[in-house]
Amino acid sequence: MAFSKTPVAPRRSPLNLLGGAGTIGADQAAPLSYTGVDRGINQMTAVQFNTSGELFTLAADRPAALAAGYEYRLLYGSAIPDPITVAGETTGNKSLITRGGYHVNEGYAELSLPIISNITGAEALEGTGAVRVFNYSTFGTDYTYKFGGRWRVIHDLTFRGTYSTAFRAPSIGDLYGGQGDNFAPVQDPCRNLATAPASCGAAAGNGDDQTQLRSRVGGNPDLKPETAKIYTVGVVIEPSMVKNLSFTVDYYHFDLAQTLSSLGESVILSGCYPAAGGTPKYCNLIVRDPVTQRITQIYNLNQNVGSTVTDGIDVSVRYALPTEVGRFGAIFDGTWLHKYDVTLGDGSVIKAKGNYDLAGQTGSGAGGAGGYYPAFKFNTGATWSLAGANAGATWRFVSAGKECGDADGIMNGSGLCYQDDTYQRRIDYYNTFDLFLGYALQTNFGRTAFAVGVNNVADKKPNKIYNGFLAASDPSAYDYMGRFVYGRITQTF
Repeated sequence: MAFSKTPVAPRRSPLNLLGGAGTIGADQAAPLSYTGVDRGINQMTAVQFNTSGELFTLAADRPAALAAGYEYRLLYGSAIPDPITVAGETTGNKSLITRGGYHVNEGYAELSLPIISNITGAEALEGTGAVRVFNYSTFGTDYTYKFGGRWRVIHDLTFRGTYSTAFRAPSIGDLYGGQGDNFAPVQDPCRNLATAPASCGAAAGNGDDQTQLRSRVGGNPDLKPETAKIYTVGVVIEPSMVKNLSFTVDYYHFDLAQTLSSLGESVILSGCYPAAGGTPKYCNLIVRDPVTQRITQIYNLNQNVGSTVTDGIDVSVRYALPTEVGRFGAIFDGTWLHKYDVTLGDGSVIKAKGNYDLAGQTGSGAGGAGGYYPAFKFNTGATWSLAGANAGATWRFVSAGKECGDADGIMNGSGLCYQDDTYQRRIDYYNTFDLFLGYALQTNFGRTAFAVGVNNVADKKPNKIYNGFLAASDPSAYDYMGRFVYGRITQTF
């Protein structure tokens, strides 16, 4: 008689979770892990109708023209994390299931109105106007408009300007993006008894030395739309005595209301526990353990936080010089920032120009990914072309600024220069250079173009920003890729 042997599971050594690094083998770790699956949908259905045509002619060499149209949009989105993630039974961040949508009916009309042309004192005078009317199922009916003008006094000199209003409805993500955990690079202001602000109360001296605190981030279905008023004025100079040379100088002013953003964990903490005294605020967004008095949650959801006012000057220069050895060109595009002021819901103002105070705000980069607003930055370069060959170089510049530490002088994301710049650090200016070389030829198959180039030739590293969470810097201001070599072939038939 034959007997079969019952298979016996291989013996595993006992699991010691407290044994330290290297004491848990691969066979022991496998049963402790899982593969999660997240599902998400972003969907838009749209129907459009557009028409345009000429209307009449005034005292200009071009007729007035009108464009009009209608659009219907249906938007829907959902996010369904893995069940274990929803339950919070994972070493990753907990996230919640969410879904939602809305529809909008929208109509527009745009008018181009040449008034006069080719007379003394007015080579060209024209106006523009536009209006857009919309109805959102979530926000109701509203409208925006724009009007502007361009006056070319002589060939060398042109004035231009616009005034407009704007409306930005919260996106599906803003409204219904799943709420989840985040671990912000901030510390409890109450951790040290000697430096704890008076508003800490029983939490003073709790000894919490964590450099990241748990916060809740994500969508908020109660958001209202952003609105804005915008105006620009500028001048274009094209001197007749220097061919192919042009200068443009434009002043811009943006005034945004009901700004869609988040307060940022550092703003919430410094608001509730002001280092220099003052009335505490945002304390309802902070949850502490009733026994240890350590922070267990900071609520930093999307909201209409207040308003943003920014203005500055854009400068652009273009020049081309044809010669027997090729066509040389020079370009310059620069921006001088006069101010970038964010007014929070309680009326306090963050003056962000030249510092890192807006880190962690949704509008400036979620989770600390952005927040540095340099006073000046520019791109400039030179090009050369001859027959099918071309080459060029570009210089990118970002001006210097500062970041500030907290009450202990530590730069951990909690310090805000607009509140207290006692402990400050200079963020140095930043330069990178790019080069490219190309050649194009015409064949029986069409136009073939070859190009090679190097971005960030000197492999310049991002500037250090110790308050920055992502690699201690700011990807919205600096190049994270480093030196990058590329080649490209383009075929046009």
